[in-house]
Amino acid sequence: MIAVIGILGYGRMGKGIYSRLKDEYRIKIIKSKDYLLDIKTLIDFSSTSAYEILECAIRSKINVISGTTGYNDEQIKNLNRLALENNVIFYQCNNFAELINSFYNACKKINNKNLKIYEIHNMQKADHPSGTALYLANMLNVDVKNITSIRKYDEFAKHIVIYETQNERIVIKHEIKNKDAFIDGFINFFKRLVEEYDKRII
Repeated sequence: MIAVIGILGYGRMGKGIYSRLKDEYRIKIIKSKDYLLDIKTLIDFSSTSAYEILECAIRSKINVISGTTGYNDEQIKNLNRLALENNVIFYQCNNFAELINSFYNACKKINNKNLKIYEIHNMQKADHPSGTALYLANMLNVDVKNITSIRKYDEFAKHIVIYETQNERIVIKHEIKNKDAFIDGFINFFKRLVEEYDKRII
């Protein structure tokens, strides 16, 4: 029997992932905990209100790959603990864009506590600062008060790190040109995960 992949959250990301995977896998759209039967791996791009569904999935021996941002550290720690206890995979990532790690590496080269971080998103982005901005701040040891969050209509995600002295400025920016960047990045990540874990995922 072919394993079933569940998709939790059927917005642009969920629909894009469904479109890209539907010819290779059996896929089920998850609307509540009651839909988890027969799921082997759950892909989550929903909201933090679905936290109990993730807990239930992991307790039910279902792998969870989450791209939802806004969970606090305690929630992530709890899901990691549950995954260890139930011998399943839990992976949470704030940004699946392919070039994001190159951006992180560039930022590390000017690691300084006086860095300023700007993040710009569409008005629909509920959490602020964004998960990527918080990850940057933690990685670079920057106080969260040095993060500026901006919300605009019809805006793709931008993350900007600035190091400035009286006479000079370094600006490093990661910019999403199209939301397909996140879908492409996730699909490539998922394929690598399947290659690494094989039957544990599918």
